[in-house]
Amino acid sequence: MSDCVFTAPALSADGSTIYVGSDDHSQLYAIDAATGGHIWAFATGGYGSSSPALSADGATVYVGRTAPNG
Repeated sequence: MSDCVFTAPALSADGSTIYVGSDDHSQLYAIDAATGGHIWAFATGGYGSSSPALSADGATVYVGRTAPNG
């Protein structure tokens, strides 16, 4: 993960996972809150332009993005 983070992170209900969008290859990251370790990354297909949000049951992560060309 790069240092190109311009949005606020989201925290899972149990506090174990931090979700953050990044302009680093348009990734959405899941980070272990206790260790700071990488859990997973997902290519959004655009630049991270909004803070992640979790569904009520915590099973889905939502994030807005900007298309690569504008």
